[in-house]
Amino acid sequence: MKDARVAFGGVRALDGVSLTVQDGQLLGLIGPNGSGKSTLLAAISRMIDLSSGTLTMEGRDYTNAPAHLANALGIARTFQTVRLLRTMSVLENVMLGAQAEWVRRGPLATWLWLSRARREEKRARRAAQQALERVGLKDLGRRHPQELPYGPARKVEIARALACEPKLLLLDEPTAGMSQAEREEVGILLSELSKDGLAQVLVEHDLAMIQRVCNRVVALNFGQVIAEGLPAQVAADELVREAYLGHRDAGMEASAPMMEIGRQ
Repeated sequence: MKDARVAFGGVRALDGVSLTVQDGQLLGLIGPNGSGKSTLLAAISRMIDLSSGTLTMEGRDYTNAPAHLANALGIARTFQTVRLLRTMSVLENVMLGAQAEWVRRGPLATWLWLSRARREEKRARRAAQQALERVGLKDLGRRHPQELPYGPARKVEIARALACEPKLLLLDEPTAGMSQAEREEVGILLSELSKDGLAQVLVEHDLAMIQRVCNRVVALNFGQVIAEGLPAQVAADELVREAYLGHRDAGMEASAPMMEIGRQ
């Protein structure tokens, strides 16, 4: 992402943001309510258009590409709220992440190549089972989303994103509403994915988790980058403290267990 701008009327949700995420990097994205975090994820995943600027993935410009092409390039994401289909099993929900090609091609074309479709379904099922095992839910595939507690349901969303074997994973508050134990489990999972080489961008209000798992942090305010660097450095930055607390000399404890700052 280079010099990205997104404007809604007279409001600049993103104002000249440039961002690079390397393989294996777990980038934490922080900032107060309305700072542009969710807008940034939506722009990267092509769910909203840039007003100006460019998006590239492994050297390929996809600034004006549709969202499904961004997914085909290897970009997957989760959302602030759980978005699972109640009429499908947990396994089937996760399989949707692995069947992006089927969705792009459409059911008619798939019907015309039934043999290929059957192979793809088997591959998608294997990928979904592996993703569920990766998030610790391998025994819940036959259940339905409404049967799950909130924490496991959010993990299903992560599994669905992983099922497409992404190169870049965008996570929008993946632990919101989870217990502390569940948060720690997700933190361990994201760290393991990072060690495996997966690039990730994590929007999270739990600053302690950001410092625990992220190897780089970017802080936004009013759609602009106000600080970036190591987690402890960003937490101690005067502009970041001002953005969170309203004045520079208030101080923000880097080890605070959580600072809820609202949602975008």
